[in-house]
Amino acid sequence: MSAKESNIALLNHLALEIEALLSTSSGEFDSLISRINAENPWFIASEIKRALNYWSINLRQSVVRNWLNSYKFDEKKVSKKVLLICAGNIPLVGFHDFISVILSGHHVLLKLSSKDQKLFRYLLKRLEHLDSTFSRNYTLINEPVKAFDAVIATGSANTSRYFEFYFKDYPKIIRPNKTSVSILSSSVSDQQLSLLAEDVFNYFGLGCRSITKIYLPQNFDLERLRLAFESFNELIHHHKFRNNIDYQRSINLLNKTDFIDLGHLLLIENKAVFSPMGCLYYEFYNSFEACVEQVKQNDDLQLIASDFSFENSISLGETQSPHLNQYADQIDTIEFLTEFT
Repeated sequence: MSAKESNIALLNHLALEIEALLSTSSGEFDSLISRINAENPWFIASEIKRALNYWSINLRQSVVRNWLNSYKFDEKKVSKKVLLICAGNIPLVGFHDFISVILSGHHVLLKLSSKDQKLFRYLLKRLEHLDSTFSRNYTLINEPVKAFDAVIATGSANTSRYFEFYFKDYPKIIRPNKTSVSILSSSVSDQQLSLLAEDVFNYFGLGCRSITKIYLPQNFDLERLRLAFESFNELIHHHKFRNNIDYQRSINLLNKTDFIDLGHLLLIENKAVFSPMGCLYYEFYNSFEACVEQVKQNDDLQLIASDFSFENSISLGETQSPHLNQYADQIDTIEFLTEFT
């Protein structure tokens, strides 16, 4: 069995372990969640379980094979060292890159975010428990390294510019901070608005696939958003989220900015696409088609979600559940890893 086939089988076993972990109640798992939450208060139990559930589905052998079938892998190609610098905005956000490097036959120099150490390390330990030789696939690093062949790094706009300069002589994928928007048609249903709420509130809106701006048809009844978003009212009890809401409310009152206060979210009419945590920007349009074409020109966007399907759009409610071949920034990670020299 080739190393790739062995790792596909191993990831399938991990998927089954995660599924079993999520389906049973155990003090060990509760303790793990508590430790993760202490490390990063944004990683609450429901969001940790959301991330784990995603991987329990997408690490299945059939899913991984379907993902990799369209690529050609050279089993004789010499393994290279790939420096992977992970973000920590949502749980396991760097895990897709990690398995991409492993399955491409390379060695990962893994730099974890300080915000997402414990959950990632837990999965690494489970993989090593299933196969004691798995640790050969990666090296955890904390200090700067010089001996590597390629780089995959994710960061803010500022750190991405630094990465571009620092790694200018290496094959690389550098991902700057991006966000996502939604364009709603005049026929959007209440059920679809409830799905939009998931795209707005899941992971507290911290993901690059989280919706931070919506485009609405003229005369759209904003009361419909209030009703659709009610199911996430409990987020106001999260102290850090509540602090953000209170801060944004105060700032907008001082600036005399009009807003609609939903209690757990401020709706603000604004042409920008990056809204602060606790706020959702909205903008009215006259023509759906013209709006789509205009929004597509924005390089700051990870994706566009809509109730009306058009080229490269994502359905409402699916922004945080990408297929394995729906790559961040539309840069094919596997293609990069199989072709760089």
